[in-house]
Amino acid sequence: MSKNLSLDDLLQSLQHEGQQDSSGQFSLDVHKAAAKIRSFQLADPFQYCLRWLQGAVTGQARLFQWKSNPLAVDCHIDGCTLPPHRIHRLPGLLFEEGASAAERHFSAGLNAVIQTKARAVHITSQNIKATWRPGGYKQEELKKPFPGIHIELERSPRDILSQFWHAANHHHVGSRAGSRTARDHEQTLLHQQGACAPLILDIQSYSPDWTLTYEEPFSAWRAFTSLLNLPQPPFRSEDWRTPEKGQTGFYPRSRNQAQMGDKQLSPPLCRVYIAYPRHPHLYSLLYPIKDGVMLPRLEILQGRYGAVFLADVSHLHTDLTGLRLVQDEAFTQLVEELQGLLA
Repeated sequence: MSKNLSLDDLLQSLQHEGQQDSSGQFSLDVHKAAAKIRSFQLADPFQYCLRWLQGAVTGQARLFQWKSNPLAVDCHIDGCTLPPHRIHRLPGLLFEEGASAAERHFSAGLNAVIQTKARAVHITSQNIKATWRPGGYKQEELKKPFPGIHIELERSPRDILSQFWHAANHHHVGSRAGSRTARDHEQTLLHQQGACAPLILDIQSYSPDWTLTYEEPFSAWRAFTSLLNLPQPPFRSEDWRTPEKGQTGFYPRSRNQAQMGDKQLSPPLCRVYIAYPRHPHLYSLLYPIKDGVMLPRLEILQGRYGAVFLADVSHLHTDLTGLRLVQDEAFTQLVEELQGLLA
């Protein structure tokens, strides 16, 4: 028997007894779901942690607490739950019509976990503890309901070795676990891409520390004069737009106030945050934030002096990974809105 969790192990839970929905009908074709799940991959399998963070955000959680080491992962989410009667169907919910956004995110993360060579995954919510491990699926009914979501991941021997190898090459001797000089793959991703999530984000007892940076266009004159003068902050001013009714948002806590020329109070929950550089490029930079997770930075509005935007794009479409924007008509409309803010 394999020591690593496999796709077949995940699919076993789809045939778990009681898989009918409230109407008594089967709403998921196991064979079709299996084919789709086999084709699903994230560019980096350790991004599974980002999909679980997105699940917490769309589930309106209050707290996302992450702890990980070379042996295991422990993720505690407070403020949202998973429907107990649907937990065994979690591997297929990514492709099930009618699944909630949170269910799709948690499903995607669970499917990606097998690419990390994990040994087992345990998910507890309300009165159910579900376990996927090599050779079978087990579901336990709890006497005392759990008021949230608790996810535990056991690493396989191969994954443990890779984690120790990463630590040996990237961690400073004596560094505290979770600090800047002692982070594993998941902790690094959460700091870099989860800093703006609109909830309390605890990463190995640290708050996210990503900051908005800006590289000015090169100027020989500025390079020369900077040797004679104190460096100036790269941004001269900032602005933001708060979410309207029915819209989502993010916390611009990634903003480094030391970089701002005029130190204002931190803005509230934002839909769009704008930083105006002292020396702009002939384009703008867009940091899209989808369900609390920052997606790859984009260059937009080519040909005019620009700004740096952080924008909530939870209403826009992504590819199946959930972590890359589809540049369709809705995306074009967002870019036009941002262009109007520069006028």
